[in-house]
Amino acid sequence: MTADNFRRIALARKGVIEGSHQGHPDFRANGRVVASLRATGERGMVKLTHEEQATLVAEHPDVF
Repeated sequence: MTADNFRRIALARKGVIEGSHQGHPDFRANGRVVASLRATGERGMVKLTHEEQATLVAEHPDVF
């Protein structure tokens, strides 16, 4: 996934806006960080609920 694709997907979520924190892009909804992207664009982080995390781990065990 490219940094541009990550950004596009993050911003497609309802209410998400892009900002920055400590020199890297972050994505916020209702004032809370829901995703961030390293300044280099090599890695990204998305916050998930416990239920979302369990579903993803169950569906893609080879990734986690």
